[in-house]
Amino acid sequence: MKNKESNSQVVNNKDSSWDILKKESPKVTIDKDYLYSRENKHNGSHFMTKEENAEYDKLCQTDLITAVKYLREKWAEHVDRDFIQNFRCIHWVSDYDTFDHIEEMLRDGKHEKEISAQAYSDSEKLKNNERWLDAKVGLLIDGTVNLASNADIQTNQWHGIITEEDDDNKRRKYTEYANRLMTNEENCVSPYEFVIGDWTVKAIVADSDAITPELIALSEEYNTPIISTDDGFLLDENQDKDNNE
Repeated sequence: MKNKESNSQVVNNKDSSWDILKKESPKVTIDKDYLYSRENKHNGSHFMTKEENAEYDKLCQTDLITAVKYLREKWAEHVDRDFIQNFRCIHWVSDYDTFDHIEEMLRDGKHEKEISAQAYSDSEKLKNNERWLDAKVGLLIDGTVNLASNADIQTNQWHGIITEEDDDNKRRKYTEYANRLMTNEENCVSPYEFVIGDWTVKAIVADSDAITPELIALSEEYNTPIISTDDGFLLDENQDKDNNE
């Protein structure tokens, strides 16, 4: 999840013609057995129609670059934007590049380049859910969710809308986990990895034992608050404040 990802133009067709033409998705039971079944490779059937699934499967076998673009476009057409934007998204930073990476992200302001994050509905989920690489420091980011998944979809295996130079292995990782994507509350089983575009840093998030003088100095230099993961409600209050501004 760590690697940042390149720009992508996501289609979000919400006009009346789409509402008229949209067909019902196949009815399936969304649970972890379904999401993690290896037989569901190349299958987005919990949000795509039968016709869309057939087209996607054909592209996966013939043109993986186009398949990735197609999948993202269909996700954008089906997603409940109000629901999906309500998560707290944290980009966790590994120990070996903590301060350089954080400073770069704070210094650069608004970012168009996509980034991968873990998504949480509230502070309790932040406390109890497994983190990427068991990281102790991260950044609370605010931006447009361009893709949301119930699991790690291994976006470190590719970079945004993949390029002609990427090899099949990088492309394949992404398309194999299409069935784990989430579009609304009904198929939100275990939210995990979100891909965020046009984002800014809202706060530094850290365990209490990771709030060092160096981290405090970065917070002060870039006027960015530090949220301790030990503070049960601070993350929620921070989100509510942002939504009311």
